[in-house]
This record gives sequence, C-alpha cells and structure tokens, in this order.
Amino acid sequence: MKLGTVMHTTHNGYIIVKLTTEKLPKLNTPVYTEDARRIGVLLDIIGPVKAPYAVIKPDTKDLSIESGVTVYYRAPKPRAPARRKRGKPAHRPRKRSQYERSAKRGKKGRGVRGGRSKSSRK
Repeated sequence: MKLGTVMHTTHNGYIIVKLTTEKLPKLNTPVYTEDARRIGVLLDIIGPVKAPYAVIKPDTKDLSIESGVTVYYRAPKPRAPARRKRGKPAHRPRKRSQYERSAKRGKKGRGVRGGRSKSSRK
C-alpha cells in the first residue's frame, strides 16, 4: 500500500515522508521502495492530524534516497483468533463432608448432637 512521498533526510539519517494514505500503518511497519527494496521501518508519525508526516529509520546508515520518491508498506496479515485451552477446570470444587453428603441423599445426617433421641427420654 502506498505510504507517501519522501520529503528529505535529517542530519541523523532519518527519512521524512509526507503521508498520502488516510489509513495510518502501525509503528515498526517495514517500508519499501517502488522496486520492493526494504529501506527501513516506520519509527514515528509527526505533524498535524490533517497533514501528517512519517519518520522512517533506515536499515543502513549509508542509504541515499532522493526527494519525491514514493514509498510503500505492506498491510499486515490478519491474525487468526486465539484458541481457548482445554484441560482441567480452573476451579476444583471442595470435597463435601460426610454430613453434607448424607443430607444430599435425603437423610437427616448424624442426628441430634450430644443427646438422646426423643423416644429414649422419659
């Protein structure tokens, strides 16, 4: 996809590009010339919102590129959604006590605590 046209290079070697695309690419996206030669990566986007500029960090220090050259970038490939891991559940239920298990089956459990039943009292 077309990124823009080269304006000039800075004193520290970065390349300034006037963006012509409306959809801005992500940072660290590789940038190429018309003949598909990689020149560097997109380092930053600067300037006003309506007329932004891109700063490209060249791959080599001795890269010479002229003003007016059109540069391009490749749109990233769409990624597949992440798959959920299947395995053991995150929460393991606690083991129930004997009283809770018997109560679940419909019984009263262990009976009245510490005492006799009603039939044995007189």
